[in-house]
Amino acid sequence: ETAIRAAMMQAEKAAGVEIESVIVNLSAGELDSDVTSVEIDIAGQRISEEDMNALLAQGRARIEETLSRAGRTTLHAEPTLYMVDGLDGVTNPRGFHANRLSVDIHVLTAATPPCRNLDLAVRNAHLDVEAIVASGVAASHAVLNSEERELGVALVEIGSGVTTVAVHGGGMLAGLASIPMGSGDITADIASA
Repeated sequence: ETAIRAAMMQAEKAAGVEIESVIVNLSAGELDSDVTSVEIDIAGQRISEEDMNALLAQGRARIEETLSRAGRTTLHAEPTLYMVDGLDGVTNPRGFHANRLSVDIHVLTAATPPCRNLDLAVRNAHLDVEAIVASGVAASHAVLNSEERELGVALVEIGSGVTTVAVHGGGMLAGLASIPMGSGDITADIASA
């Protein structure tokens, strides 16, 4: 909390603006990447916005059910590719006629206690938390352009205690891994050598 307040005061002074809310970057909490698949019956009808909403609502319910048992918090949940009657790779199925509609949802999670502790520390520093973002996602938005995301790239972000690898392809985040080793460990190894 003290470090957050000090950083906030420095940022406010440098920018000449009063900070009221922040987007928090999280690298702790054993970040994990997984895919959840859900499917609904369309019965040969045209896929409508209501069908899309029902599909995503079913996906949210499945994700919440799974995570509540595991003690994890969802940081990001993005639909990746849709399937229409078993045909995969559909990016926008609205308007198609189908019997079955399914979607793969890429879910990034973290252990709940570190998320809550970080949120509490920031709020105790009198800041509102707009969102908690996985560090690999934040780094990707900061340094990758759409062409790099489309062609495919692995972005390695080396933090002090954690290294995050975010893999992109086809214009979307394909996976994220968190390794509990960072620049502090590298520096210690160099010093001991």
